[in-house]
Amino acid sequence: MSREPLRARVCLTMALLCAGAAAQSPDREPLIHRIEDAIGRPAPVPASSPLVTQALGLASRVNPNPDPSLWLQVRAETAAALTDLSSGAGSAFDRRVRAALESFDERELQALAAKLSDPLLLKFREALKQQASRPPPITAGALELAAAVNRILAAHHLNTVALQ
Repeated sequence: MSREPLRARVCLTMALLCAGAAAQSPDREPLIHRIEDAIGRPAPVPASSPLVTQALGLASRVNPNPDPSLWLQVRAETAAALTDLSSGAGSAFDRRVRAALESFDERELQALAAKLSDPLLLKFREALKQQASRPPPITAGALELAAAVNRILAAHHLNTVALQ
């Protein structure tokens, strides 16, 4: 076997390993985390969430009378696990962001992180969060929904309901 093809393969392997190492550069990690934080990680799942109750459905049936303080701890740990699954390392959120940032070099990541940390953008995001935290006027939404349902029912020649 000639040494040239072997040398070429070794060079190619080394180049691929170096490229992979560059893509996984430890300098990128803090920047990627800053970008993930700036664009908005999914919110932590509280222990009181219906998602936790659903996740523990079978467990609660096979453990019908656990110690209440122990069960609160189980709920808290399950909430932490759900949070990690939705926004932690390797989560769908993390994979999607990393895939989008794959072609960015370190300089571009720094620039993006800086732009996403712009005070005006942060102020706008905070205003959006405050709007989202306010409960919508239920009656207005309910009336709009009832009207939409009535239009659908009427389109199918079904009885409509009285709007109140």
